[in-house]
Amino acid sequence: MAKQRKLSAKQPDHPGETEIDVLKREHETKGEKFKRLAEMRVQKATWSIQSVGKLANKYNYDYDDADAQKILRHLQSELDEVRKKFTNNQKRKQRFSLD
Repeated sequence: MAKQRKLSAKQPDHPGETEIDVLKREHETKGEKFKRLAEMRVQKATWSIQSVGKLANKYNYDYDDADAQKILRHLQSELDEVRKKFTNNQKRKQRFSLD
């Protein structure tokens, strides 16, 4: 039985990505890498924000306006920081808590 040749040390980024896709990724430009990662990350962030929005359903959840405002302020703050990074290239990490 012949051994399979390993084409790349890198692993696929997502299900369905082939070894050919991985090889193409290894030789992509910075612009291509930005576009690929931006599309995946923005879609993931969108899904997460929509998921947080489902918490607003008072039929399924019990919360007060103060908790809702904390969530909204935190999300807005993080979005503001992303906006600053695109204009100033600044780094900042903040952990979220309802306490």
